[in-house]
Amino acid sequence: MSNSYDRTFLFLGIAWVRTLCGLFIATTSISIPVLAHNVESDLGTTSWMFTFRIFGAFLGGVLGSTCAKQVNPNKIFAVATFVAAVALYWTPSITSLTVLLLVCLLFGTIHGLVDSIGQIIILEHALKPGLFILGFHALFTFGSILGALLVRVFLDPSLEQPCPNDPEHHKRIVLLPEVLNSFQYAFIVPAYALFAAVIIQFIQVYLSTYEKVNVPKTSMSETAINEPIRPSKIFLVFYIGTLFFAATSYQVTFSFLHPFTRCDDYLQVSSEESATNVIWYWFANMLGRFFIMYLLNKKYNVRKIFTSVASLLLLIQLILEFAPLPAYVFMALEDICGFLLSGVIPLCIVYASSQFDLCEGYMWTIYVGCNLLCMFNPVAIGFWMTIDNRGFVHALLIACASLLLFQQLMFHSAKTINVPAEKSSSGISLSAISSAISIKI
Repeated sequence: MSNSYDRTFLFLGIAWVRTLCGLFIATTSISIPVLAHNVESDLGTTSWMFTFRIFGAFLGGVLGSTCAKQVNPNKIFAVATFVAAVALYWTPSITSLTVLLLVCLLFGTIHGLVDSIGQIIILEHALKPGLFILGFHALFTFGSILGALLVRVFLDPSLEQPCPNDPEHHKRIVLLPEVLNSFQYAFIVPAYALFAAVIIQFIQVYLSTYEKVNVPKTSMSETAINEPIRPSKIFLVFYIGTLFFAATSYQVTFSFLHPFTRCDDYLQVSSEESATNVIWYWFANMLGRFFIMYLLNKKYNVRKIFTSVASLLLLIQLILEFAPLPAYVFMALEDICGFLLSGVIPLCIVYASSQFDLCEGYMWTIYVGCNLLCMFNPVAIGFWMTIDNRGFVHALLIACASLLLFQQLMFHSAKTINVPAEKSSSGISLSAISSAISIKI
């Protein structure tokens, strides 16, 4: 019974930290108009913060995988959350672009640490690791919803950088660090929540909670792929390309949805309405994660599901690009995209897992396709939107069309074209599912 209590307490601490990761990642992303204003930079230049965060997530994932076996994970969580709390509290007062970029690098690294170490703990100590991994990543999206909600509650449009089409675009309101404005509470509230997480982690260190938890590992017979197939080079190229465009579509939407919507001449929506729509976007994204996990646990053909999702995404982007839509319809379609985009990366990885064993020396493909190749996407899109705000829609159309193209090329270059339903959805390794729903972009 004591072991059960220790395990529950350990997972509650992980859940708290994971939720807060989603919260501070979403808060800094949606706040880019304010942060750009504070550091006196345009959207394109400030978009470097996303590049630094992506690299930090990659770095944190590598460090977490290395350190988890050598250091008590609770100690790592305690230090990471304390540093994140201090940085988050300080973020709205930053007036230097260089400092802001370093802080975003720090946030990304902490996100990567928590993500990789959290998964290792779950895989080693959870009685039902598949279910717990689902909850682990759903908590990040739940934290993102909370972050978007905080930004909406404390949003002050006067503190945001004027849109490029605004006559007062070059006029700047100087925010003095010693003057507390309402919007800073969007950062202060989660910072205090992070300080509370630090206390929980130190309590777990003091009680030796991690050391007391000792559950047998999952049997290899449950996770092994029978007769793994080595992929051809051409398949790897199209697979990584599909990952790249899937990650790009997801990245562009959640990074620039608010800056685009509030500044679009045709939509004519306020910052408050735009921020509210971001909340609905993250809510739809969370529902999409649960729906994809439901499909992966059933005996459905991944190839057909993936093709349907990519086709629907392209159809929606064509409508957004060419059809004159009322603002509420446009934003609703973007939210539907959020639902669909939650599944493109998992489905791509799961399909690849049905073709070869990702865990046999091919996990690097995920990080290359979803992290390294995508690092400079936000900067390119940010500068495009500085020139033409509709660059957001154009970029999404290009990304979704390329996603469908590379997806079909990947299917046709596979060695086993007709994948059995039972193998394509349920006969894959737990590590592959874990990686599929945890990409750190």
